[in-house]
Amino acid sequence: TGAELPQAALKRTRFVDCRFEEANLRMSRHDDVRFERSVLLQTDLNGAHLTNVVIRASDCAGADFTNVKADRVDLRGSRLEGLTGIGSLSGATIGRDQLVPLAPALAMAIGLDISDDEPEDWEPEE
Repeated sequence: TGAELPQAALKRTRFVDCRFEEANLRMSRHDDVRFERSVLLQTDLNGAHLTNVVIRASDCAGADFTNVKADRVDLRGSRLEGLTGIGSLSGATIGRDQLVPLAPALAMAIGLDISDDEPEDWEPEE
């Protein structure tokens, strides 16, 4: 946990049952990398380049994906609650069951306001 790997270059690498909790992977490059049944809680991936990356059955809660460049990234089957920088994951693949927990972060990323307040009576201008 707490690994310091900023600007690392990982190619054709497979991590199984590993702990990267609060790891620093800022500005790293991941090409053909697979994480399986691993813990990536609050891992910092800010500015990382992810190409052909699979994160399967892993816990990524609270991870920071701000400014990530994602190409062929598959997050299906992983826990994704509380991600930051989710807007940078455009093009990544998630499962239908992951969509609802991600909805608040996705809404924020595209600028939607979410309110439980009742709307005021609205009258169109004439």
